[in-house]
Amino acid sequence: METAGIILKEFYTAVVNGDMAKARGYLADNMVYQGIFKNFASADAYLAVFQAFMEFTTRLDVKMIVSEGENAAIFYEMETTKPAHAVTFVGEWHVVRGGKIVQARAACDGRPFAALFPSNG
Repeated sequence: METAGIILKEFYTAVVNGDMAKARGYLADNMVYQGIFKNFASADAYLAVFQAFMEFTTRLDVKMIVSEGENAAIFYEMETTKPAHAVTFVGEWHVVRGGKIVQARAACDGRPFAALFPSNG
């Protein structure tokens, strides 16, 4: 596995183990995250919401990580209890530079989570 894949694997290992301080160490301060409901322009903003999301996640099962150069993709299944019980398959593309995740884009079926993110109109 190339370096980007190793960094991503270590990040998600820390997340699954509930060690968000360790997970934060894998993120560049100015990391940019693009999701289906929200975008974040800093690692701290992203991690604050991700940590809150993990509080109602009962299972995060990594299925595969693939990497090439500075790019890595992760595919996982996440089981959550809020706002309703759901099992969601998630795909994310990450860019890693200098040993830190600098960009992430996520895609999943967001219908189970729409109530958590009020519409902007």
